[in-house]
Order: sequence, then structure tokens, then C-alpha cells
Amino acid sequence: MLKPKIDIVTIPVENLDLSTGFYKEVFALPEDKVSSGEDHVAFFLEGEMSLVLYERSGFAKMTKQHEVNVNPSNVIFSHIAKDDKEVNSILSGALKAGGKITKEGTAEDWGYTRLFKDIDGYTWEVISWFKIEDN
Repeated sequence: MLKPKIDIVTIPVENLDLSTGFYKEVFALPEDKVSSGEDHVAFFLEGEMSLVLYERSGFAKMTKQHEVNVNPSNVIFSHIAKDDKEVNSILSGALKAGGKITKEGTAEDWGYTRLFKDIDGYTWEVISWFKIEDN
């Protein structure tokens, strides 16, 4: 019986070099956690999860769809940070790497959250649960 889990998330990107640079800056992974191919780059994250960046044209060909239909649809990637300081640090790094802040830090009943878009328009939410601190 299949035990559902997600091991790899593959997203199409406009410019593989720019997107790779963005994620190298944001993730700050050692080189042995990054693998490059001719048309893709894989980032090996914690928990055996991988994020793969795939050139838009190759992604369209692989998925048998027209390239104009390949876009950053309504998907949100979420990352749980240890506290609000880490949330702010991650957003600072994303901004420095060329991302855009789409939601400034807000304290909710359940925690602290901020959102940014990467250089291809994918939305990332960075959250700290129940660890609200004064900024």
C-alpha cells in the first residue's frame, strides 16, 4: 500500500541561472546539497525533500503542455522557522537575493508570518508558530 508523502517538488523557472542563484542565496546550502543537470538544478532539503528548478521550456516539454501554460500557479510553499527573528532573517535574505516581500510581518493568534515571492513569482510563507516576540 502506498503511504503518501511528497519527496520532490519540481517548479518551472524562466532563467535557470538566476533562479539557482536566488535559491542558493536563500537556502544557503552547502555545495554537496545541490546537484546540477543540463536543464535543472536540485536542492536537497531536510527530511529527504528536494526542490528541483527546471527550465520552463524543458518543463513544458516534459509535461507535454504548451510553454505559455506553464506558470507559477496559486501555490504557496511554507517554511516553519524557529522564531520570528529567523522569519525576518529569511525574508531579508530573500529580498537581498531579488525576491519581493508580499506580506510584511504580522502577529496572529497562532504565530508570526511573512510572505515573499521568488524571482519567478512563486509565493513563500515563512512562519514561526506560537513564538511571537516584539520586533
